[in-house]
Amino acid sequence: MKKLLKTTAILTIWALVSFSFFCLQAQTTVSNVKASFTETNVTVNFKLETDYLVDIILLYSNDNGINWPICISISGDIKQQSSGNKTIVWDCLKDGIVQGDFLFKVSVITPSQKIRVYSKKTFFEGNFSWSPQPQMAYGFTVGQFKRVGWYISLMSNFNFKRIDTELVSNEIGYVDGELPFYSGNTSTTRISATVGFIGKIVPSWAIYVGAGIGNRALYWETKDNQWVKNGYYSILGVDVETGFLFDIKGFMFSAGVVTTNFKSIDLKVGIGWAFKHKNNKQK
Repeated sequence: MKKLLKTTAILTIWALVSFSFFCLQAQTTVSNVKASFTETNVTVNFKLETDYLVDIILLYSNDNGINWPICISISGDIKQQSSGNKTIVWDCLKDGIVQGDFLFKVSVITPSQKIRVYSKKTFFEGNFSWSPQPQMAYGFTVGQFKRVGWYISLMSNFNFKRIDTELVSNEIGYVDGELPFYSGNTSTTRISATVGFIGKIVPSWAIYVGAGIGNRALYWETKDNQWVKNGYYSILGVDVETGFLFDIKGFMFSAGVVTTNFKSIDLKVGIGWAFKHKNNKQK
């Protein structure tokens, strides 16, 4: 069992680190570029996704994309921009451009001193956990973060039928020095309630640490239909957990480990969605 727990932990750490390197790559994209024309101006609307504050330049082409001169006389969302819908107005008449069949391209300049962008978000995840016992549990996590944040997580296998069992055995099944006749049927209970802290490492990647109440129990059925809790494999105490949260354009994914009294280990994953707060200042 100890060897299996060690191997499972190593594979989990390896997977988390590998995925983390992928998420650490800063993503800056421009999409939905649309232009509208008046007699003297061109208005260009677009959507920007970035992990940093960036400057914007607008380029045009009137030779089918062979050359791309820079639009000089521009105003609007061009300096120190974060993610969102943006608008640039080009005074083409001032630049001496009065006619042509134009194409437009929006380009991003990342400052030498990168300023990360953190948005205030509330998130919800559905969770699944597995331990080598084997034992599975399901639940959810809700929380809120910007640069730092909080979360609450509840997990269970929703099997509470044997929780009031009074008979308790040792590791190999003896109850008060006697060995009952067991039927071979088993049952488990898993409950976990944790609260914790979230700290952003980069805008798309955070680490979380939490603690709370944990209960895991293993029951064996006897031939006379009684249930005995195995005291050696059953633990009531403190759950401690840690792992990573990944926020990729609102899609949330988490992966981590949970231990009860540092005597057991669960692998815990989650999938959900993060909702950005309206009118929230980014920094």
